[in-house]
Amino acid sequence: MKLAYAIVLALALAAPGGAALAHHGWSTYEPSKTTTLEAQVQAVRYANPHVEVDVTVNGQKWLLTLAPVSRMQTRGVTEQMLKVGQTIKIEGKRSLDPKRFEVKVEAITVGGKTTGLRA
Repeated sequence: MKLAYAIVLALALAAPGGAALAHHGWSTYEPSKTTTLEAQVQAVRYANPHVEVDVTVNGQKWLLTLAPVSRMQTRGVTEQMLKVGQTIKIEGKRSLDPKRFEVKVEAITVGGKTTGLRA
């Protein structure tokens, strides 16, 4: 009985840490060079852990990883602003993997307004 209790307790304590480990860090993005893209929104996933937007630039699909939903809302970039077909401009850090067309967005311009997204 004590062993079963210990196993359940260990699993319960490990669960929050496991969730934290599943969340990616930013060390896989270019730290010193800024990438700027301007394109029409192809798809939006306005959900945690980060809002994601798909765009196509010069025939290449890009994944834009934005801030968490709460920060997006606090900074005034609502779900209603990020619609398919809307033109946006972003600045951020590109993935270090040249095969991944992904940018961690640090600033977004939508509707003529630029908003910083860094913490």
